[in-house]
Amino acid sequence: MAGVKILSIDGGGIRGIIPAVWLDRWEQQSGVSVASAFELIGGTSTGALIAICAALGMPMSQVVRFYEQRGAAIFTRREFPQTHDCLIHSKYGHEAVESVLQELLGAAKLSDARCPLLVPCVDLDTREAHFWKSDRAKKDASFDAPMWFVGRCSTAAELYFDPSANRYTDGGTCANNPAMCLVAEALASGAALDAISVLSLGTGETREQPIRPINHGATGWLPFIADVFMDPTTSLVSFQCAQILRERYTRQQWQLGAISPAMDDASPAHIAALKAVALASISTQPQGAHQ
Repeated sequence: MAGVKILSIDGGGIRGIIPAVWLDRWEQQSGVSVASAFELIGGTSTGALIAICAALGMPMSQVVRFYEQRGAAIFTRREFPQTHDCLIHSKYGHEAVESVLQELLGAAKLSDARCPLLVPCVDLDTREAHFWKSDRAKKDASFDAPMWFVGRCSTAAELYFDPSANRYTDGGTCANNPAMCLVAEALASGAALDAISVLSLGTGETREQPIRPINHGATGWLPFIADVFMDPTTSLVSFQCAQILRERYTRQQWQLGAISPAMDDASPAHIAALKAVALASISTQPQGAHQ
């Protein structure tokens, strides 16, 4: 494998509209599709959905419309007969998200990817990270799977959605920033380390408020579980990639400031605010992409 340009997209729920808008504007300005600009694409959770769409050759403008028009449908809250039911069931039903993903991705399969695709999730049966790989699917029909299912596996965030097929959960718990996974995949495919470059896209972050649980038991830490598990590992991967790849690693992250970092707020006002964050940072060409 010669020079490999990699696109990596973080998880972050509805905040995925930020990198989607950024990539959409770049496609418009460059006239080049994401699929043709990179030799390997990967993403986790909401980043997996963007990566899947990109690998299938779907215009990013369509992905942006998906977040705007169908985001609220994904986060359809369950109606609990009893108050305590919310403690033993996921916050959102799986029927809505599966229906919306099938609507977006249709009958496309993992093997239909136009460029190599890697999507991480967690396999509860083996207690290990599981990687959906389009290259493997093209060679092994038994590994092939519908793209909507691959997306569902990586977006099954604990507490928000039930595990996919009662087995696979959100890749964010093991690789919310999948950049290093993608570097490892490129190396395993024969790429030389000095030929690899990575463009890593975040989904927005807020550093203004420190984590201060009201107590150090379950009730105190529960509101911060996602931040505690995802933020440090995301920055750790960035550190590793920057040390190994040096100037060939580009990290694009957005500061949310006073905007809510909620991953499941698909209200029009929140989506508009997230879009504005992306548009304020648009450049003419993302580093790491083909000129």
